[in-house]
Amino acid sequence: MRAQLAMTLPQRRRLHQYIVQTKIANQSVVLEKIGKDKTAERLLKISEHIQPGDAGNNEGKAANFYFKELFDPKFTRKQERFHNAALNYGYAVVRATIARSLVSYGFLLAFGLFHHNEQNAFNLADDLIEPYRPFVDLHVIQSLPIETERDLQPADKGTLVSILHTDVHLTGNSKGKRTLLAAIDATVQSLSRITVQKKAGEILTLPTFSSTKPKKSATKKR
Repeated sequence: MRAQLAMTLPQRRRLHQYIVQTKIANQSVVLEKIGKDKTAERLLKISEHIQPGDAGNNEGKAANFYFKELFDPKFTRKQERFHNAALNYGYAVVRATIARSLVSYGFLLAFGLFHHNEQNAFNLADDLIEPYRPFVDLHVIQSLPIETERDLQPADKGTLVSILHTDVHLTGNSKGKRTLLAAIDATVQSLSRITVQKKAGEILTLPTFSSTKPKKSATKKR
């Protein structure tokens, strides 16, 4: 806990930079997988120019047209729609799993790398979930592609929970292929090594699709 609280602002900003880069690169692959190659390329270029702190809010700009490409041009995340309910449930499953792993390693959830809402007890989990979100997005679009506007049913929730057992690739020093559940633990282990052990050359382990290639390390100094 002391090591977490002692992290410097530049260190936290570099970690956040790498997290956002990986998230947008993952979003790019999702669009590529559903045949939206032009937008996928646009997202990939954005991911390569994320700066520490993301002062230009490229993460938000990317999300704005990403979801419209993923579903339809009129889609927004604020609408009361079946697919938004499905996304929210899937995100909640992954967020809870990340939070549980962080607590098991001794992290304080309220103190995030980027998120710092005083009313949010899960700021750190909300930082780490970002590159995992595209896996939920793809799971929803592939498992529940065409749905009428209805409430989530128990069967839908079971389908969404199964995201934890899908295979993902890993970036950083823990390369290879693992279930998303195991990948979450690898991410938290990596953050622990960076925070507590301050291991030289340690790169934050994040989930990635096999073709995702984030360009910059979060632990290298500028």
